[in-house]
Amino acid sequence: MILRFFLPVLVFLLVILQVQCSIPEVDDIDPPVVTILYPYSGSIISGNTNFLVESTDDDKVEKIWLYIDDQMVASQNGREATFQIDVSPYADDQVHLIQAAAQDKSSNRGFSAQVLVTISDSQDLVPPTISIVNPLAGQQVQDTVKVLASADDDRVVQNVAFFVNGDSVFNDNIYPYEYDWITTNLADSTSHSIFAKAFDQAGNWALSIPITVTVFPRGDRTPPVLTLLHPAAGTVLSGIVDVNIDASDNIGVTLIEFYVNGELVDNDSIAPWGFAWNTSTLPIGTHSLYVKGFDAAGNVGTIPSTTFTIADNPDVTAPILTLLFPAAGSQLTGNVDIVVDAIDDVGVTQVEFYIDGNLVSTNPSAPWEYTWNTTGYSSGTHVLFVKGYDAAGNIGTIPSTDFEILDQSDTTPPTLTLLYPAAGSTIQGIVNVVVDATDNVGVDSVQFFIDGIFETTDSTEPWGFGWNTAPFDSGTVHTLYMKGFDPSGNVGTAGPTSFTIIN
Repeated sequence: MILRFFLPVLVFLLVILQVQCSIPEVDDIDPPVVTILYPYSGSIISGNTNFLVESTDDDKVEKIWLYIDDQMVASQNGREATFQIDVSPYADDQVHLIQAAAQDKSSNRGFSAQVLVTISDSQDLVPPTISIVNPLAGQQVQDTVKVLASADDDRVVQNVAFFVNGDSVFNDNIYPYEYDWITTNLADSTSHSIFAKAFDQAGNWALSIPITVTVFPRGDRTPPVLTLLHPAAGTVLSGIVDVNIDASDNIGVTLIEFYVNGELVDNDSIAPWGFAWNTSTLPIGTHSLYVKGFDAAGNVGTIPSTTFTIADNPDVTAPILTLLFPAAGSQLTGNVDIVVDAIDDVGVTQVEFYIDGNLVSTNPSAPWEYTWNTTGYSSGTHVLFVKGYDAAGNIGTIPSTDFEILDQSDTTPPTLTLLYPAAGSTIQGIVNVVVDATDNVGVDSVQFFIDGIFETTDSTEPWGFGWNTAPFDSGTVHTLYMKGFDPSGNVGTAGPTSFTIIN
């Protein structure tokens, strides 16, 4: 009788022990993502050449291999590798195939996209050509200026260096060649010289014609003076607290912004300056208040971060996440920036990105972004899922979102030809710009830039737009530049082409 009573209990305990001890560890089945950084497709190389390879993986990458014409020529341990290879023995003036592979500690092996290069023993003696296309000579500039250079070479442009007033300020080795020049610390109405220097792989170089621009006169540069009137620094707060600010300026204060723990929580555009701070949304502990004041000229005065202690206010509110880019259902190719907006009543501490259920990135600070290299994924539908955390462990999510990755075997960019108006011609009024765009698969869209600044996009054939020249001064020279995209994300360009406007 006793045995009949205890036997079911004993069986139950044995089943629980077996379940707890038999949960298997999840196997790593994801191969590394491998990228050949140099040489690029279309490069002409010779002699001793450095081949640069990098790889990423959710597990540790143990080894990288380099292949030329499907033959393994070198290997290195680690996730990054630089191989110096003498390519002289290979067939001259012919196209050769470069590829790399990487293996993680679980023996998963991934392969890079194939890179086609030409090996040539002939010496490269032709220097690049380069010009500054934005800003224009004599232009007035202010704030942050996009300095844009157009560079070309009979082989490959290696990099472009930018100079301001003779000083080297930036080096760019990725097309388009550009530099964000911050002019806010420069005196009003002063002139400055800009030029660029382009280098090819053989060390040949060329200088652009220098241009001179003038910093726009900004007038008032005196910031507002701010004082925290209430609450006193270091005090203990709870519930709703009235924050009061005194703000003065030589001309006038236009706006006050209030930040709690670095997050903008409120603003006030009318005196008396202040806001009602609801501290009940914050967890117990120390928190900071930071204040910014603006005048009509954009000058900014601040109250440095001031700390307060918040009483018993438990945080139970999860972050709110919104997918900003790309749109759900988009067709993707190449590197795609996943951009998320994440807000919380206290503050977001981290955002996690999952592709097809696998954690691919953890971002501990804003901006909440992840660059998705789709070249490592098969064509078809793939799923993005995002999770956001706050300091109290509350979790917000973006539900699973489907995207279509296109077949990325197409590496041929579109070819663009400007049909009208003719290069160097004189134009006036509204000019119908007409472009011929062809591709081995098809053209998706054509973008148009005037003086290096984006103007419009045309997504249907015939390709073109109506250029209204009326806002431009008569007798001035302006440039037109075009970019064409195919379904695989390949980009072809035309220009920049110069025109004289007569109005």
